[in-house]
Amino acid sequence: MTVLRDKSRLMVSRGHEDALDPTSRPRWVARLVTPGGRQVEVGQWSPRRTGADSARSLPPLSPGELTAVAEAPEWAEVVKSLPAPRVPDPPAVPVVDRPRMLGLVKNSLPPSVRVTEEAGATRGYATLTVDDGHGPHLMTVTAQRWKRDSPEMEQVFAAASVRRDGARVVTRRASAPGGERGEVQWEADVLHPDGLRISVSTINSTAFGLPPTREAPSVTVRQLVAIASDDAWKSP
Repeated sequence: MTVLRDKSRLMVSRGHEDALDPTSRPRWVARLVTPGGRQVEVGQWSPRRTGADSARSLPPLSPGELTAVAEAPEWAEVVKSLPAPRVPDPPAVPVVDRPRMLGLVKNSLPPSVRVTEEAGATRGYATLTVDDGHGPHLMTVTAQRWKRDSPEMEQVFAAASVRRDGARVVTRRASAPGGERGEVQWEADVLHPDGLRISVSTINSTAFGLPPTREAPSVTVRQLVAIASDDAWKSP
């Protein structure tokens, strides 16, 4: 890829008509992407061979000539007339800063459980290693804002129980991903009517894919539900 003076990006590829078949006829493409996301793409193929036809095996324009066509100034007015590409809104936006997330979780943990490690993203995601004296294990928490009536959330919470305030609650107990040695994962997932989703989960090891450090997590599913459904998440 080459970045031009106007910050446009130019990419030239030399592949084949069938990307999985190197014996298929060559296909060369030059693609120019403007800073606003508009594109000019010029492609060429070598002629098809028929019987004993000795048609050329490579496209007629060299990569440099193909690039010159894509960069031609005549495209400028055409590109300007194109509507700006619409960038779709993300399905969910991370909310709640990590320090506050960690504080909310720690304040809701049983007195016998202490936090030994903290980590996570700046916003919307945090992890904790917790221990009640019988073996450390991992907890994760996510805080996201989804659009109301999101099809994805309708599917996830299709079988949820509904609280008086309209929040939907789902709990899950399953083997942890990749768990073949007794790893288990417990999760509480809460979706509020305004689209705020809080998920809190825990496994009985210090990381996914590692051997269990204990038979079961120190935090019960009921306690996970209490953490995830705490009204304090909705406070600014």
